[in-house]
Amino acid sequence: MIQKLSQGIFDLNLEHNGMHPVLIWSEQDGATLIDTGMPGSLEVIQESVREAGVAWNDIRRIILTHQDIDHIGSLPAIVASLPSKPEIWAHSGDADVIEGKAPFLKMGADRIATMPEPMRQALEQLSVDLKDIRITRLLEDGEQLPVGGGLRVIYTPGHTPGHICLYVPEEELLLAADQLIVKDGLLTGPNEAFTPDMPLAIKSMSKLTSLAIRRVLCYHGGVYDQQPEEAIEKLAHASN
Repeated sequence: MIQKLSQGIFDLNLEHNGMHPVLIWSEQDGATLIDTGMPGSLEVIQESVREAGVAWNDIRRIILTHQDIDHIGSLPAIVASLPSKPEIWAHSGDADVIEGKAPFLKMGADRIATMPEPMRQALEQLSVDLKDIRITRLLEDGEQLPVGGGLRVIYTPGHTPGHICLYVPEEELLLAADQLIVKDGLLTGPNEAFTPDMPLAIKSMSKLTSLAIRRVLCYHGGVYDQQPEEAIEKLAHASN
């Protein structure tokens, strides 16, 4: 079930796999989708957008927080489903992967070999389909985006070279992507097993300590609102 985070901002909460894409909507700016789930998530995301009271064809842009398959897996299908081609925004650090010009950072031959055959086929098809994707806006650290009342880009590399968080100052809301995770009711740092440069990811954590944050939405784990500033401060300093 979706969760309304504020006026016009919705956690789409893909309950079948526990992932949390975000929808931002206003009459002026139309709809913005942040991340696209695993391959095969098109229909469940469409249902969640409709549940939020937003028309699917109102999606004007897609923001990708980073290159991982669970964030860009349904990108080609979503783009193909929209009558007006949406803008696609992402950081340059992951642009080549998102555009199908480079292999996924974390999808080496050993990992692919352990996947069930349907997943391997979906990954192969995604690699082909991404070649038709073109990023229309490269996002930069500190940039204010004209959606959600002013969405601030926070560049947090480490989990991937182009990982970003997004901050909504008016709501004191951090969309943390995979920089933070809610696990067993606690706010933790990125999953070390899937973070190729953990020291850099921890260094990136310090960028979040200066923000006024009442709530964090983690792509894995959902909303955390139990004094998140203190939790983030501890995570940043515990790893120094």
